[in-house]
Amino acid sequence: MSPLTTRLIAAALALAVSQPLLAQAAPEAQTDSGILVTADRAHNEEAVQDLARQVIGQLPFDRPIARFQQPMCLAIAGVKDAFVDGFAARITGNAKLARVPIATGNCKTNALVIFTSNTRKELEQARKKNR
Repeated sequence: MSPLTTRLIAAALALAVSQPLLAQAAPEAQTDSGILVTADRAHNEEAVQDLARQVIGQLPFDRPIARFQQPMCLAIAGVKDAFVDGFAARITGNAKLARVPIATGNCKTNALVIFTSNTRKELEQARKKNR
């Protein structure tokens, strides 16, 4: 996996975790609790863009951004099984909003999200096992 691909996956994960899906918006409250929550959406979007810039860095103009030539087939590693479906749903949902085609059924992984405390070691082991 190239460094650019790794950075793009990290950025996608950062965006997926930080931006809620429209479909996951909280339902309207049945009773009035007297609490009103407001947020500065423009500020939140700036924070996400700043985070993406920190993760990705400066992309070179002479190299194109990676694109999916096949539908996205996501794999998630490094978390308990109970959390995998939630992460996958969030990432896949955001990918659908970005019009990324999603593979169904048994497919060959082409997008991998790994949760680890030692990224370099994990990637080196993965490279050795899955050339």
